[in-house]
Amino acid sequence: QPQPPAPETVASVSVAPAAATLQLGGATTAQLAATVTGSRGSVLTGRTVVWSSGDATRATVSSAGLVTAVAAGTATITATVDGRTGTA
Repeated sequence: QPQPPAPETVASVSVAPAAATLQLGGATTAQLAATVTGSRGSVLTGRTVVWSSGDATRATVSSAGLVTAVAAGTATITATVDGRTGTA
């Protein structure tokens, strides 16, 4: 009996939009989305994305990828899936 194919591993994670400008007193949130591409080139769904902010004193990010401006400045937001990362 043939074995089922091994699960596809994560090859890359991309984040869209790649950049967002938020202004205190203006648009203070932005929704990011992560696209997970597998080792066979297909888009993988149902994978857990862990979001993080490189500078939470400037911007925070929720577990759903919603970025909120906290103070003026720049912050890199990272999406991590199975050890692979993408940034915005």
